[in-house]
Amino acid sequence: NFAKIYSFFAKLFDPDRTTSPISSARWSANMSALDKEVVKLLAQNLELNLSNQQFRQQLLETYRQQLAPAAPAGPSARVAN
Repeated sequence: NFAKIYSFFAKLFDPDRTTSPISSARWSANMSALDKEVVKLLAQNLELNLSNQQFRQQLLETYRQQLAPAAPAGPSARVAN
């Protein structure tokens, strides 16, 4: 069930959340054995990716590009020296 798995990860990384969804006994009761296995596999994959320096650098660069103000386009946007 993609919705439950996505919701779990969204709660896990929600900066406004004060408690971890893992500490809640409800999270496991609301998931099937297959959903729990998918969560474990996705968490292992995330751990592997985040331990890779090249992946972290690429992720950081992607976020920098997304946060950078968009440059105006077109000929009128050019600044003469």
